[in-house]
Amino acid sequence: MSPAAGTQHNYGEWLALAALVVAMTAQMWIGIRQLSVTADEIVHLYAGYRYLQCGDSRLDPEHPPLVKIVAGLPLTALHVNDPNPGGCGLPTDMESAYRSGHDFLFANPESILTTVRMAASLFAILLLITTYFFARALFGTPVALIAGTWVAFEPNLVGHGSLVTTDVPGAFGFVLAVYALWRYLKRPTFLHFVALGLGIGIALVTKYSTVMLVGMLPILIVGNGLLGENSPGRRVLSNMGALALAMLVAAVVIWATYGFRYASGPNEAQASPTAAQGILANIMSGMEGTQLLPQAYLAGLQDLTLDSGVGRRAFLLGTNYLGGRWYYFPVAVSIKLTAALIVASLLSLFASRFWRSHLRELQFLLLPILLYMCVSASSGMNLGVRYVFPIFPFLIIFAAAGVWNLPWRRRAIIVAVVALLFAHAFSSLHSFPNYISYGNELWGGSGNVYKYLTDSNADWGQALKTAHAYVERTKPASCLMIPPYRNVNKDYDIPCPDVVAEIDRGASVSPYTGTLIVSSSVVDGIIFRSGGARAMRIFRGVEPTAKLGGSALLVYEGTFDLGPIISYQYIQRILTGRIRNAQEVVETAKAAAAFDPRNSDAWSIVCETEAHFGEMEAAQAACNAAYQTVDENPYSTESDKDSIVKFMASKGLTTPGVTAPNSR
Repeated sequence: MSPAAGTQHNYGEWLALAALVVAMTAQMWIGIRQLSVTADEIVHLYAGYRYLQCGDSRLDPEHPPLVKIVAGLPLTALHVNDPNPGGCGLPTDMESAYRSGHDFLFANPESILTTVRMAASLFAILLLITTYFFARALFGTPVALIAGTWVAFEPNLVGHGSLVTTDVPGAFGFVLAVYALWRYLKRPTFLHFVALGLGIGIALVTKYSTVMLVGMLPILIVGNGLLGENSPGRRVLSNMGALALAMLVAAVVIWATYGFRYASGPNEAQASPTAAQGILANIMSGMEGTQLLPQAYLAGLQDLTLDSGVGRRAFLLGTNYLGGRWYYFPVAVSIKLTAALIVASLLSLFASRFWRSHLRELQFLLLPILLYMCVSASSGMNLGVRYVFPIFPFLIIFAAAGVWNLPWRRRAIIVAVVALLFAHAFSSLHSFPNYISYGNELWGGSGNVYKYLTDSNADWGQALKTAHAYVERTKPASCLMIPPYRNVNKDYDIPCPDVVAEIDRGASVSPYTGTLIVSSSVVDGIIFRSGGARAMRIFRGVEPTAKLGGSALLVYEGTFDLGPIISYQYIQRILTGRIRNAQEVVETAKAAAAFDPRNSDAWSIVCETEAHFGEMEAAQAACNAAYQTVDENPYSTESDKDSIVKFMASKGLTTPGVTAPNSR
């Protein structure tokens, strides 16, 4: 090939990559203004601004600061209206951070949110570029172009890539570190060594879940050594030593991100005691004592482990549950990936001859997927497919390489690749701008995602502008709204009162007749302020008359019993201490039971307070009701019935008959 031909080929490749970058950027930036602010963005945005203003990383510690810093940097060059200009040193608990972030965001024009989102989208672009060059290094330019196209039109990465969140940046950091390791193992130069350390460091300050790289990279080194040709033992030991030194470079990156300061805040010298237990507690305690890493970074690792271990309320395939299920993420991925990418991944399995000759490359794709999914399977956090975004680049490269090397005629392969890429892009663009609630056609499309998944898979608060437009267009005679977060409808001038706000001001009406605009996260029972799993009873078996933002918000028309939500709110007033007077407590609990006779918590409180007042007949009736309804409480435990029986016995009340364990 002549030099001119080679140059022309390079120009063509660079133009193709540039076109992919433009395509992905256009999708993100055009869609940015159509999305309302999502839940996590409020805190991330404000935390980045405060970090740059005050050097205080205590705000939002459960996420590393890099994304927040990058998003907040444009604010330092803009005129912003700060409702708390002397905000350095303000409370840093999550509730205070959310309120302060909310006030800050809505005290400024919307262009502020648009600007920080554009800055944050840099990580999605870097993810595309890194995936392209990793695929190119592994399998050549054609595979890189296929993989790059899949990333550029991947609806989940595009949808979340324009948000001020850590999920897409975490995927970028993860694949960057693995790519850097591959380059170093192929050619162990000093430059590649430095790149490895920087790659690991960048990954660790984008998202805390990337800490599993510390365990995964050595496994990749061992696998690479075993699949090598000469002296695998010596090669593995040498590469392990290089990795250990690269970790020191990564530690410098972490310290630099936190301004080379150990304390989380300007006036804070000591770390708060770790809440972790067992082996983790010993590790955390030792690291805190030696101050090997910044205090805020250690606190974030602690929060990650605690959240994952305790778990949260989740929803999958129509079932609401607490904690995690091992098959959650495989099912979620099968719903959220495009059908074309799923087909391509399956077809790639048939390129067995190709994979047998590329085992080293294959392990660099499959091991990250398998290890990440195995760790995720044991997690109690079943909230969104975004938690496994780091596997997406590896799966995409695997699909691209396998399809391009199928044992078919080249013309048939080209036709198949073009058809799959077209189907992938068409399915993705068809959902624009509702990428967050994307679902593939095999599961009924984006409009049916809420039937199978919830939270950031469907509604993360991004469709409130769509709701505003819907109400302006349809002008319902009467409407109420049950959004995912409190009073956010007011932020976007939606003229439908918030159900919970109405309850707070004493307008507790049930049943309600009219139009209800409801977050799919409420319908799926994971929003506690709206009754949690109890709210599922209201909408079970009822088909929405309209779906907004894909399946983010659901519109219902008719008459609805809002009792479970009102009842929950009344009980919360008692449990949070807003009501302390005993007489008012019993009256509120009775009102809660009247709105929802299946609320065992309400009956239990009535039972205890009536017994306290000596009204034993009323206490007996309430305790009986509590015992009879406890099984219908989605939050009850096995010991709740025993607790009711023990309380009744202690007060001399007639206890329900309990069958002996060995009786027949």
